[in-house]
Amino acid sequence: GGHADYTTGSINNAGTLNLTTNSSRSAFLTGDQLTNTGTINLKGTGLGSSQLSVALDNAGIINAQHSGLLGKSGAVNTNSGTISLMNSSSTLMFTGSSFTNLEGGTLIGVGEMDFESVTGGLESRGRIAPGLSAGQLTIDGDVTLSATSDLFIELGGVTQGFEYDFLLGQDSIFLDGELSVSFLNGFEDFVSNGDSFTILTANGGLSGIFSGLGDGSRFSTADGAGQFTISYDAHSVVLSNFQVSAVPEPSTLLLLSATVPLVFVRRRRTHDVENSRS
Repeated sequence: GGHADYTTGSINNAGTLNLTTNSSRSAFLTGDQLTNTGTINLKGTGLGSSQLSVALDNAGIINAQHSGLLGKSGAVNTNSGTISLMNSSSTLMFTGSSFTNLEGGTLIGVGEMDFESVTGGLESRGRIAPGLSAGQLTIDGDVTLSATSDLFIELGGVTQGFEYDFLLGQDSIFLDGELSVSFLNGFEDFVSNGDSFTILTANGGLSGIFSGLGDGSRFSTADGAGQFTISYDAHSVVLSNFQVSAVPEPSTLLLLSATVPLVFVRRRRTHDVENSRS
C-alpha cells in the first residue's frame, strides 16, 4: 500500500498498474485525468481501499478485487472497456459530474457499485452483466439504460443471485435497449414452465421497457434454447412461462433431406435440356 500522487497533467496506462492496500492503509492515485488502455488491478485486504481520484477514461480493464473509488469530483468519466467488481462483499464507489458506460463498455460483477456521488447517476449505453456466472450486482444511484444498452442475464438455476443473475437498483432504473438472456450449466434441460425469475428490481421505481418487449411479450433466449414471457411491475422485471424451442420431427428432417437432391436433379435436367436446344 502507499500513496502515488500526480497533481497535474494526464496519466496514461498501457501496461499493468496495481493499487494494493493492506489492513490499515489505502492506496491512492490522484491527478487530472487517467487514460487506461491496459489493466488496472485494485487489490487488498482489510479496511483499506484503492482509489483512482482522476477523471477516468477507461478503454482497458479495471479489476476491482477489493473496495475502491473511481472518478473525481466534478469530472466527466467514461468507460468503453471493462470494469469488473470481483468480490461480493466489496463496494466500488464512483464520483464525478457524470459517468457513462459507453457502447462497447461493460460493467460486470458481484457486490455493490455506488453511483450516488455522480450527478444524475449511471448512464449505460453499453453492457451491464450482473454476476460472475451467476450472481447479484447492486447499484446505488439512479440508472438510465439507453437505446444502445444491453442487460446480460445468465440463468443456471432457480435461486436468485446465486444460481441466476440479479440486478438490484437501490434507486430508480429507466429501461431501454436490449435484454439478453442465456442459460448456464445445461439448465435449459431442467427449467420448467412454472419457474419464474425476477432478474431486476429497482427499489426507487422502474420505468420504461426493454426495446420491443412490452409487458406480456414473448422473446427468445440469446442461445436459442427457448422463449420466456416478460412482465413488468412498478419495481421489477420477471421472466416466466418458459417454452422450449420447437425441434423438427425426424420425419420432417427426412423429408427435407430427400427433397433437396430431387430439386437439384430437376434443375440439372432443365439446364441440360436448355443446352441441347442451343
